Amino acid sequence: MQSTRSKIIDLLHNLGEATVEDLTQHLVMAPSTVRRHLDVLQRDGQVEMRAVRRSAGRPHFAFTLTTAGHDALPHHHMRVTSGVIEELLALKARDTKDKTGYELAYLVYDRLTGRLVKACRPHVTADDLPERLHQAIEALGREGFEFQVSEQAGAYVVQGRGCPCRRIAGTPVEPCVHDQRLLAQLTGGHVDAIADPERPGIAAYLVRVRE
Repeated sequence: MQSTRSKIIDLLHNLGEATVEDLTQHLVMAPSTVRRHLDVLQRDGQVEMRAVRRSAGRPHFAFTLTTAGHDALPHHHMRVTSGVIEELLALKARDTKDKTGYELAYLVYDRLTGRLVKACRPHVTADDLPERLHQAIEALGREGFEFQVSEQAGAYVVQGRGCPCRRIAGTPVEPCVHDQRLLAQLTGGHVDAIADPERPGIAAYLVRVRE
């Protein structure tokens, strides 16, 4: 039987973001019970919280999954781990010579990015950028990499959660050069790393048509 905390992780994965009230409705539980489980998930680094301002009254809080929370999703963990292992096994002695662990990790993720581009590109066939971006996000999702998209003044804000290499530098919310490369090569758009004011704890990218 699936535990309550696993259900919360699944819900946050599907919803992207949810309040205690949202989770209470989906789980049919008392708000105090949901809060206790969220406290544990926050303590374990799987969930993060942000204040959301209301037009009147006190702010309420919205919860999202962290990178560790996404790693707890079985399909994500297995697909990404499998890809990393394949790239590790493909390394030659000349690839590893005189490299630090950090340098090897970036090399592995760089090669994994190239493999992902080749695997996903046949599924990105649309002529216009919005549809190509949608197809790219769907294809990457099947590979275990999670992105969410919102429109912003004729461009698109993409929030990336799933790239494990951000943890190498110890700053999991920093933009990832591999995420940028994936989005740029698959969509053909211009991709910039940005600070998303609506989601300050999530690495974000602005994708727009190349001029």
